[in-house]
Amino acid sequence: MKILVCGTPGVGKTTLSIFLSSFSFHYFNLNTLAFYTDSFLSHDEERDSYILNTSKLLKITKKLFEIFDKIILDSHIVECVPTNIDLIFLLRSDPLILYKRLSRKYKKKKIIENVEAEFLGVIANDCYHRFDSKKIFEIVTNNLNLAKNLSKEILLKHDKTKSKKIDWLEIYEKRSKIEAYYSIISKSE
Repeated sequence: MKILVCGTPGVGKTTLSIFLSSFSFHYFNLNTLAFYTDSFLSHDEERDSYILNTSKLLKITKKLFEIFDKIILDSHIVECVPTNIDLIFLLRSDPLILYKRLSRKYKKKKIIENVEAEFLGVIANDCYHRFDSKKIFEIVTNNLNLAKNLSKEILLKHDKTKSKKIDWLEIYEKRSKIEAYYSIISKSE
């Protein structure tokens, strides 16, 4: 079984991937893999991030798929993952909770970029455009222990009940939280 754990930085991809790897899966963090295989094109000084050579990394992950039957890939860049994946855990986090998580280790500009990406569902959109939607399970990681239990249940029971797509704008509007979101974002700019 080939599994992708993806989502915006800070949603808990690595935590969940390492947990799931305890079920006899080989685990690969694609950022780490890119570092060790020199799969970067350049460094974006303004955004303080590396630009990946996605085609090179895709070739590497395809080879990993040939070598390992049970594998977990951890990444926020889905273009580096072969489309013949079996299961995708698309992790989502409430943008206000994500803001707090990211503020522990990132600069304001990077925090805002990632929180906005989560709010707008950028990685979710990439995922649904690249992979078969029947393979995608969106899991809210506001509570990582609950997320671990849910992902374990899906993995072990092969529970293929379709997960619901998460739309933070709709959720925030229903809960009248949209003003709180805009307030935090505008103070940070």
